Amino acid sequence: MRAPLPLIALLALVWLAVLPARADDWSVTRSEFDARILARYKGMLKRDAADAHALSRLVTLYKKHRTLAALIAEYKAAAKAAPGLPGPRYILGRLEGRAGRWASAVDHFKAASRLSPKSGWILAAQAEAQEKLGATAEAVEAYKGALSLTRATRRKMIYLRALAQLSTTSGDHKASAVYRQALLALSPKDRELTVSLARAHVAAGDHAAALKLLKGLTARTSDGARKAELLKESGKVAAAMESYDQAVALFREA
Repeated sequence: MRAPLPLIALLALVWLAVLPARADDWSVTRSEFDARILARYKGMLKRDAADAHALSRLVTLYKKHRTLAALIAEYKAAAKAAPGLPGPRYILGRLEGRAGRWASAVDHFKAASRLSPKSGWILAAQAEAQEKLGATAEAVEAYKGALSLTRATRRKMIYLRALAQLSTTSGDHKASAVYRQALLALSPKDRELTVSLARAHVAAGDHAAALKLLKGLTARTSDGARKAELLKESGKVAAAMESYDQAVALFREA
């Protein structure tokens, strides 16, 4: 019969049993910059060059463990190896934009667009880069091209908003009203769009169109505070038209 273990030996065994295992004894910690992780994100971009999440993760990893320049160099090599593919050129445009080199970004987007002329999302990226350069007229044309190639309502609204804003910024209020009218057609119950269109009409000098929109929206508004705001805005438009009796009536109703 085996002799019982001394008490101190028993305590030592218990302590060893409950002692947490060190992580490096049981598992291998994978580096963030592991080739398999990088290949996963690059594969996602190969399938969809516009995958913003995958690109953002790659940029983050390269900035942390290498450099953005190293990632750009890799995609330059990829573009050279596959000159007929738009994806690497599009990604280069995005990367150059992240580096603040917007002129280079535009060049890459244009190259990608030539390789895939029916891809509106490439033209939209080009327009964004041209905006950064202050090339408003060129950005407007690129957004128009993107709009003509797009069927998705969400994307149409994004491009129309951009066109409306660019037109307002450049002082072309009639064009701004046209784009805002197109936006409202896609989302006819949007209160903010209605008000922004009315203001665009005012800026373009078409006060009658603005007043008609505001009156229609006022009639559909049940909230008292919002209705009062719309009546006051309508009163200002009526006053600008020199329709003073109408303006006074609108202000009183507010």
